[in-house]
Amino acid sequence: MVSVPSNRGYEITAASLSKRYDGYEIEETHGWFLDMLPPAPLSVLDIGAGSGRDGLHYAAKGYQVTAVEPTDAFRKIAMAKDGADAIEWLEDTLPELALLEERAFDVVTLIAVWMHLDVDEREEGMVRLNELLNPGGLLVMTVRHGEPPEGRLMFEIADEEVIEAARALGLSLVSHANVESIQPLNKAKGITWSRFAFRKGLS
Repeated sequence: MVSVPSNRGYEITAASLSKRYDGYEIEETHGWFLDMLPPAPLSVLDIGAGSGRDGLHYAAKGYQVTAVEPTDAFRKIAMAKDGADAIEWLEDTLPELALLEERAFDVVTLIAVWMHLDVDEREEGMVRLNELLNPGGLLVMTVRHGEPPEGRLMFEIADEEVIEAARALGLSLVSHANVESIQPLNKAKGITWSRFAFRKGLS
């Protein structure tokens, strides 16, 4: 299989997408899992940090945040924001996330990332995500369904694939839902999202 960067198509649209992302309050998009987060100051790994909105929210709440974003344009926008100095910013990508080496975190978030990975990358990536979680840690994921925007690489992924891949590694499903997009243009196109939260066992 030909390797294609999972962040293909984002470099030229990062500025406009950042404005779109930042136009929504985090409670509006992530309210379904915010109450599941353990209390600060535990560690949060935000993979595919985009505009930095989420990471800045976690840092403001007192969490120790590491934000991974492979797209230079996104990372520059995020790092220029107030409060960004409190976050560790890394240029890295799934499935390897090599810069993180043997580190582990209490929370790992993967918002609108998984559908950019092909089947081999997803298999390797789930193993890596499990490695990056501390025992008892929370893994949060969202997966987009529907026609991808022009120029972006996306794959259609069944919910069962995600759940079974996580379960095989000992990750327990604690939340799962399918919802419409909250963005008007995407909603009109029939775009939907799958939401997942998994907990890593303590043993």
